[in-house]
Amino acid sequence: MRTMSGALRGAVPLVACAAALAACSSSTGAHHAAGTTTTTTTAPTVPSAPSSAGTAGGSSGGSSSSSAGTTACTASALSGSVSGTQGGAGVLELTVALRNGGGSTCTLNGYAGLQLVGAGGSQLETTVHQGGPLAFESVAPTTVTLAAGQRAYLNIGFSDVPSGSTTTCPTATTLQLVPPGDSGHLSVPVQIQPCGGNLVESAVFAAGSPATQTTAPPTGG
Repeated sequence: MRTMSGALRGAVPLVACAAALAACSSSTGAHHAAGTTTTTTTAPTVPSAPSSAGTAGGSSGGSSSSSAGTTACTASALSGSVSGTQGGAGVLELTVALRNGGGSTCTLNGYAGLQLVGAGGSQLETTVHQGGPLAFESVAPTTVTLAAGQRAYLNIGFSDVPSGSTTTCPTATTLQLVPPGDSGHLSVPVQIQPCGGNLVESAVFAAGSPATQTTAPPTGG
């Protein structure tokens, strides 16, 4: 996973991901998987039960189940940060790291709830699609077990190319994120301009997962 995950090398080469980014970015509409159910939201809410083409935005379909004897990770126990970015031809990828800052092991399974927030604290229009056609978006849900101090990841794709009469897209400075199965949210500092507020997210995945081959390059920290 490059420096972010101990330089894991798996089945999905980053060059293939980059090629897919360019190939799939000819139009913003083509970026979203056909048949994906979407929901425009004004605030992140509790993720619901998992589904193959789940609703998204603040009410994304994560799982609230956990391993025997292990509780689900909550927003109060997690901290979030941008661990990598990349993109080209109008399609950008953001990788978010979630660190377990609590004192005990917890689990994550499924999709997070997401909400874009502007510089003044106002919530921006946000529509989240669970899973997409690009490799970094199509990670299937699986249970991720995090010991104290360990990290999990999720990828987010979006377009920064205005359409129609729009010449610029609103800047989000914060990404509010609801862990799968939780009702609270944590805040991740960002500087992104997703046009139309459209986000395509992967399920949460572990640092040792082959999915780490799809993560964006580290931002330098």
